[in-house]
Amino acid sequence: MAEILVLFYSRKGSTAELARQVCRGIESV
Repeated sequence: MAEILVLFYSRKGSTAELARQVCRGIESV
């Protein structure tokens, strides 16, 4: 399994939420 690092910078929280969705998508693969 490849290790995937998701880096993000968030001021309003929307970017953080998007990153969480991406992580969930990666985990479900």
